[in-house]
Amino acid sequence: MRTERHAKLALRVALASLTIVVFGFGMYVSVQGFIQNRRVAEGVPTTAQASQEQEAEAPSETKPDDNSVANYQVAPDMPRFISIESQGIKARVLRIGLTGDGAVGAPNNVHDGGWYEGSAKPGEGGVSLIVGHVSGISAPGVFRNIDQLNPGEVISVERGDGTVIRYRVDATESFPANNVDMAKALSYSKVEGGEALNLITCHGSFDGASQQYTERLVVYTTRI
Repeated sequence: MRTERHAKLALRVALASLTIVVFGFGMYVSVQGFIQNRRVAEGVPTTAQASQEQEAEAPSETKPDDNSVANYQVAPDMPRFISIESQGIKARVLRIGLTGDGAVGAPNNVHDGGWYEGSAKPGEGGVSLIVGHVSGISAPGVFRNIDQLNPGEVISVERGDGTVIRYRVDATESFPANNVDMAKALSYSKVEGGEALNLITCHGSFDGASQQYTERLVVYTTRI
């Protein structure tokens, strides 16, 4: 009986959804349960690599100049830029990992996107996740209008080697801030086993008392 109880407990932990926690305007996505899900489903290591830890403070609102954007370089197989054609958005994509408290660090500038290094690299199969701010204290963020994306619109990612990968928007989904299905955000593809890029940002109204947005928005896309 004891072994059976432990097995049931392990299963509940492995399948648990996680809560996204927002500190001020910096968005942090809790992924500890997702790491367990992926270890069970895909055999990845339980210890995730943490990179670019950031403090719980508002991100920079200084817009990168054209020269900084043009000269931004990453490894050949890494995402360099994300473009949302219908919204005139082209932004750098930074590599982000887990902070010391087990959350995904958001980009430190509201004008940049952040590829979570625990997700698939664009162009290499699986599901990629890019995080972006909806706003800073006074400036709109790179994902300020992704709630207006419609099925069929195109998002593209340019890698460091110049390869451009295009994705078609399938759907958007809003979650209460305290009940976000991160397992889905990090694994869902409209085509089973297909390659996908999912985006996530804050959504809803900003609650001054809790210093949090009331919702999170996920955009699901499939590679064209």
